[in-house]
Amino acid sequence: QKIRGIKMNKQIKKYLSLFLSLTLLLGCFSFAITSAAEDEIAIDSTNFSDPVFRRIVSSNYDINGDGYLNTQERNKSLISLSGMIDDGESIKTLKGIEFFADSLSVLRCGGIGLEELDVSALYNLTSLTCQGNALTELDVSANTKLITLNCATNMLEELNLGNLSSLQTLYCYVNCLESIDVSQLVNLVSFRCDQNELAVLDVTNNTQLQDFACSMNHLTSLDLSHNTALSSATES
Repeated sequence: QKIRGIKMNKQIKKYLSLFLSLTLLLGCFSFAITSAAEDEIAIDSTNFSDPVFRRIVSSNYDINGDGYLNTQERNKSLISLSGMIDDGESIKTLKGIEFFADSLSVLRCGGIGLEELDVSALYNLTSLTCQGNALTELDVSANTKLITLNCATNMLEELNLGNLSSLQTLYCYVNCLESIDVSQLVNLVSFRCDQNELAVLDVTNNTQLQDFACSMNHLTSLDLSHNTALSSATES
């Protein structure tokens, strides 16, 4: 009986171990399914409030057509919306663009009718072209990898550039800017701010500047003595 009892205990331990292993496996499988589900982004009005942008996302990025964006479908380094809208249409906001943040480095959204643009979550962005819209303010201070910014021909009254030491090209001409701080843009090579409302402009820290245009503002003086690399400058 003692031997039989020992054998039974071993069998019980064996079955218990098997049960625990199976429970753990099912738990991991359930967690994987839950995690995968949570990682999918619904293409709806909550996540993509603009109907035209929502339609473009659904048509071009929802590859399997299930109404959700999975990780693979959001793995896009380039998104170009220019030329993707029909005549008479416009995209007022790109709310939802933040779901592409992990991979998106180039965003082209010029001439689509934007009235607001929040790119603060796009931490990998290196190039942004949003010219020819109806933006009144733009903040790119969080986009520390930005190399090229074209926000010309909008209605910008505020442009927050922050400390974008990587920025090399800045086009903000034909706007309504009364001031602009480029003091931290130490690697700026090409800069156009003509046709604004600027009364004061300081480019003394922009010693790498080669191409520069600031005509049709309200400047009464401009110090270019530090900009020895200039090959082209239009002041008036």
